[in-house]
Amino acid sequence: MLDRALPLAEQADRASLIIEMEMLRGIAYHAKGQLALAFTAIERALRLAQPEGYMRVFLMRGYQ
Repeated sequence: MLDRALPLAEQADRASLIIEMEMLRGIAYHAKGQLALAFTAIERALRLAQPEGYMRVFLMRGYQ
């Protein structure tokens, strides 16, 4: 479902939504044991978040 929704968020230029989706994709890939894909998704989320100073999405996921 995230794979279908992500392009829509990208077209709408919704950075916070893209970051959240990439974090969720990373968590899902990790749970499935697909570590390379998990790291790629989380790396993208971090790259997008850094210039804008987004931290909450990462801090909120810290409890999981």
